[in-house]
Amino acid sequence: MGYLKNVSYIYPKERDMTEEIAELVNRLADIENEIAMLWDYHQDNPDKINVEDRFNQLQRDAAGIEDYLQVNGFEVEEEDELPF
Repeated sequence: MGYLKNVSYIYPKERDMTEEIAELVNRLADIENEIAMLWDYHQDNPDKINVEDRFNQLQRDAAGIEDYLQVNGFEVEEEDELPF
């Protein structure tokens, strides 16, 4: 799932990109990337990801990695208790 959108903006050559403009461009890129990520789950997307299936798969993947690390001598510390 490559979400990073190739964003390039043209601004007049005679103007330097100010910090404010740079921050706005970065924020716009962040917003566009989040929109792209959310589209994966959006009800109008004919190829949407099933949230429950994806959640369950990620839980299985995490458990497998944790087990592998523990078997190989790495201690896995649980973070804050999650509601699931």
